[in-house]
Amino acid sequence: MELPVDPPPPYDGRAKWAKADMLATVGLSRLTLPYTGRDAVTGRRKYLDIVIGPAEMEKVRAAMRNALDL
Repeated sequence: MELPVDPPPPYDGRAKWAKADMLATVGLSRLTLPYTGRDAVTGRRKYLDIVIGPAEMEKVRAAMRNALDL
């Protein structure tokens, strides 16, 4: 299912998808947010935090239930 997000460069341009039929179990500690550069003042890394709304998340859950035949 295509997600309605509009991230900044370099992640813009192409459609973003939730692959509801390709589920996997992962540890949250192994995941990282996309890196977008460094802060000009502090020099710390900046990360892109994309959040989808509750309505879109429910559509993703519905697609997952459909893929699992639930």
